[in-house]
Amino acid sequence: MADVVASSVPGPILMLRAFLRRDFALALSYRLPFVVDLLQSILSVAFLYFLARVVGHRVIAATGLKVSYFGFAVIGTILMAVLTVSLGSFSRRIRADQMTGTLEVLFSLPPRPWLVVLFSAVYQVVYAMITSAITLGLAFWLGLRFHATAASAFVALADFVGALAIFCALGMALAAFVMVFKRGETVTTLLIGGLSLIGGVLYPVSFLSPPLRAFADLLPFTWALQVMRAALLGAQADLLRLAEVWGVTIVLFPLAVWIFGVALTHARTKGTVGQY
Repeated sequence: MADVVASSVPGPILMLRAFLRRDFALALSYRLPFVVDLLQSILSVAFLYFLARVVGHRVIAATGLKVSYFGFAVIGTILMAVLTVSLGSFSRRIRADQMTGTLEVLFSLPPRPWLVVLFSAVYQVVYAMITSAITLGLAFWLGLRFHATAASAFVALADFVGALAIFCALGMALAAFVMVFKRGETVTTLLIGGLSLIGGVLYPVSFLSPPLRAFADLLPFTWALQVMRAALLGAQADLLRLAEVWGVTIVLFPLAVWIFGVALTHARTKGTVGQY
């Protein structure tokens, strides 16, 4: 009976389930990271809490929102944390499978290779979302309060989904880079560092110099952060910015899938898919 049920489940769903089961089993075998991540969440929230007491309680002049700096920084830090994991998980998984000699086997399975790459990083992305929820809960315990309506909360959720799709698309593009050049840590570090500097994570982009501010205003990460802060902290539903975020998502995700396909074809032609 179990075999009949399993045979009726689509192949991609079975593969996703297998990846989640594998990564969860690996996580259980190394319990220390759970404790370390929890401590890191506590320390990051504590850092922002005390930093807010130094910087000041309001950032109205810079953002137009009647919010505390604590709430402003917490939202930025959480979105940045999800971005960091999304950017690195895909390329690290590709690299790990190359080193264990399983990458070519995975790509020979019926699901398309880009789905294999996507599913292989799902656990890490979900785990990042859970730790971000813990961070948000700790911040709420320390005094963070939301100012949202039902409409703005829905906008925040839609914005997060769109931003997550953009992050995963960038992660897949970095996985394509690893397929060709074998190492992608430097590019990932540069992207994360650059967005941390000009993306408005810990301070409003209006504090930047005019050239940097103009560049920051072109980044979808900045748009997503603005929409989320306005929705959760200011009860504002910025539908125009939300449409821009999803417009980038609709274009960028298929483009990333195509780039990965080109990189994989190149690696197969050179015979270097499993090389590291």
